[in-house]
Amino acid sequence: MAEGLTSIEIRLLVCSLTGASATPLPSQAHSVASCHETDTLQNAIHCLVSSVERGDFAAALSSRLVKSMLWQPHNSIWASSRNTAHEFYDSVRARIHSFLDCSLDSNGVLPQSRALLVMIAGIAALLAFWQVNVTGPCVSFPPCRTFVIEDDKQILNDKEWNTWAVKQLMVDGCDLVGLCTLPQYLVLAKILLLDSFDLAQTSPSLKKILPSSITWWARRALLANQLILAERSSSMCTLFTTLKPEGFQAKWGINLDDETINILRGAAQLEYGFVEYAYGHIDQARSYFEAAREACGLELALTGALGFRTAHQIDPKAQMVLVASTQLEHVSKEVEQSSTTNLSTDNETEVSTEEDILILPRLVATDTDEPRKQLSGFQQAVILAQCLHVKKSNPDDELRGWQMAPYIEAVDSQLHSHFLIKRCCQLLRIRWECTRSRTKQRALLMLEQLVEDVRGIASSGVRERMCYAFCLQFPTLSVLRKELAEMMVSCGLVGEALQIFEELELWNSLIDCYCLLGKKAAALDLIKERLKQQPDDPRLWCALGDVTLNEDCYEKAWEVSKHRFGRAQRSLGRSAYNKAEYVGSMHHWEAALTLNSMHPDGWFALGSAALKARELDKAVDAFTRSVQLEPENGEAWNNIAAIHMTRKKSKEAFVAFKEALKFKRASWQMWENYAHVALDVQNFGQAIEAMNMVLDLSQGKRNMVDCLNKLMEEVESLYNKEASGNRVTSLSTGHESRSDDLEQGVVANEGILNRSSSPLSTGAANAIDAHATEREWLAARVGKLLTRVVQCSPDSATWGLLARWHRVRGDFTMCAEALLKHVRSLQGSGWQHNEYQFKELCLAALQLCDVYMEVASNTGNKKDLYSVQMLLRNLIKQGEAFSNVEIYSSVVKHLADVQQAIQSLK
Repeated sequence: MAEGLTSIEIRLLVCSLTGASATPLPSQAHSVASCHETDTLQNAIHCLVSSVERGDFAAALSSRLVKSMLWQPHNSIWASSRNTAHEFYDSVRARIHSFLDCSLDSNGVLPQSRALLVMIAGIAALLAFWQVNVTGPCVSFPPCRTFVIEDDKQILNDKEWNTWAVKQLMVDGCDLVGLCTLPQYLVLAKILLLDSFDLAQTSPSLKKILPSSITWWARRALLANQLILAERSSSMCTLFTTLKPEGFQAKWGINLDDETINILRGAAQLEYGFVEYAYGHIDQARSYFEAAREACGLELALTGALGFRTAHQIDPKAQMVLVASTQLEHVSKEVEQSSTTNLSTDNETEVSTEEDILILPRLVATDTDEPRKQLSGFQQAVILAQCLHVKKSNPDDELRGWQMAPYIEAVDSQLHSHFLIKRCCQLLRIRWECTRSRTKQRALLMLEQLVEDVRGIASSGVRERMCYAFCLQFPTLSVLRKELAEMMVSCGLVGEALQIFEELELWNSLIDCYCLLGKKAAALDLIKERLKQQPDDPRLWCALGDVTLNEDCYEKAWEVSKHRFGRAQRSLGRSAYNKAEYVGSMHHWEAALTLNSMHPDGWFALGSAALKARELDKAVDAFTRSVQLEPENGEAWNNIAAIHMTRKKSKEAFVAFKEALKFKRASWQMWENYAHVALDVQNFGQAIEAMNMVLDLSQGKRNMVDCLNKLMEEVESLYNKEASGNRVTSLSTGHESRSDDLEQGVVANEGILNRSSSPLSTGAANAIDAHATEREWLAARVGKLLTRVVQCSPDSATWGLLARWHRVRGDFTMCAEALLKHVRSLQGSGWQHNEYQFKELCLAALQLCDVYMEVASNTGNKKDLYSVQMLLRNLIKQGEAFSNVEIYSSVVKHLADVQQAIQSLK
């Protein structure tokens, strides 16, 4: 009989994945019929399973057999529990525990069947909630209490019970994202699934009779709760660690084909990957996604192909394409089966076929092209999961959308896709296209159509919509409508968005819309009116505080929530921060984070307040917690790096800046700080890259002379080092091209590197070669950077640095040219009346004098000496006011040396 129970569990899982319904094997049916003492229970179980497979979840919960066996106790405990929802559901919980405890007194199949009945009822409640809030269609369901109390003559206010259920779902003080439909169903599902699982952890005998798959369904119920929350719940994150998918696979190998086994194994990995994804654990999520991909035998590769993106494009351009290879025989089974499940097609939600921007790129056909492979529904879900990983692991810029596009288009181009897979793919496309001005309007129309498809009943039935419903990162209907309203606001349709926000009770967004319309008073009146109806709603009190900027409203919200609404403390923290009360702000944020420690923005705000209060240790800890929860938070990484930088911890700052720049690449200030710490840790390659980025982002206005000076000091140090053996080669000093010199800098010492008759040992020779290569590589890159800097911002300092570079390379001609420009840029700065500027000009003139004398001694050309002679005479004459300065006498001495050199060359 245990084998038969396992087949029922598989039927329930399969109907939520492929949508297929499996009937018990003949041997299993005989086993069921032979258990005369459990005929009624077995009939109830199979009745429930059939109802769940059909998508008739209300029928499963309202079955007379289920009522008589599961809900009806031996003594009427419901009579005293009809007053409040709290009492009612406490009675339900007690009844379920009693029902399972009674099962421990029996032997054989009866205890397992009772536990299975509890799980199936929980599954029906969960799927009913999932249908109305995620997959659609949005149909009405009876109140939960009608499943338990058959003749409920008391007229109870179901709205009050829903309010109670919503408070139960607001775990750790987390707010909900808009309205939640059928919250009591999710509360009931958690009682039947999660509470039963928790009870079994302390009862070994109960643990033996619980179905193996209850862990899977309990995890789904918990994820459903997290999905409707606006924040991550720390307590639920801890619970998820006890619900990992390891250990399931051994149960599914009975009388199953390989494809079903692979789908079950892969789905377990994929679903838990979304759990890790929901909590910001990107690397862990990727490992689960990869395990799911391997389970379904899918190979993915990005390649390039020529194609057209617009209707009027003439020449094909390179397009990034995802190539998916798989086993066709496994796909054919699901495609054949899909003919009975009414799959969605591309034409179902097409907005317009006359768009200038094509939905899918039109690729140029080649002789080597193979026909596009039809992928199974699970393989398509895996591709969409990989697309989400691409989104999460790349910075939020324009390029990220194009990196996601091949995955979206690979699924979008499939001839057959299940309802929710198609909608999930469309949602990813909408979020990408709304960031592009040419496709933003189309994205709005597509999102409107998507919302209508999910809410309506015309598209597909419940059974088809449930296919892979838990294997996708698809938001609730409230989140979809909120996203639609926000897109309407961005397109200027504020009035239409206002209505949606009011229906969803998204008060903050509603207030923003009224402010955009200049109707802040209307928002205030609306909130006050709702407070008359719901005086104990902390969300309304916080919204009132946002409108009136009155902290008393936040205190009231904290009070009516019985100190459980974290948003009230966060609002108080922001208010204190805005008033520069940083210590008080820290206290409020700490109170909010005590309720829910998985709020990354909360840790960031705490770190900001601590930073302002100069409590740097606490600030580093807070920002560190923020990036642990949200690794892509570039601002938090930047703040960590800045604190380490002020503390002279360059190594730690370098690592933090490197992480920050993965997600905030458009900030020249961040790149500039990164260049400084890279120089401190002597990572010159990264420093040069950072300085190039600063030039790009600041349009050449930031030349970072101090960093360039450090680079030149390093180059000069490398060239001045004395190494054992004869390793110095003559460098070009004449009229070689500067561009050739830069390009060939790395191999300037090729003659030495290839010498075979060196008297040095092999180890010493290798050390010399490495030193020479490092020196030439760094010199070449610094030279390119300096050349670019003087082109962008040619001031005296940059010309002086370029002159130093040419001199260290031995090119005195180019050095003299750069020094001459350096001197000329200093001559117009009023140096005759400023001692510092006079010294700076004299120093440049003396350097130019030395170079000209060196060139003259080699070439015999006196023309440059006459020029520098005039320059020195001018300095002496106009700088008489600084004759007592030491450098003045140096100028006089150099003038005498120049005159002597001229005489010697006559």
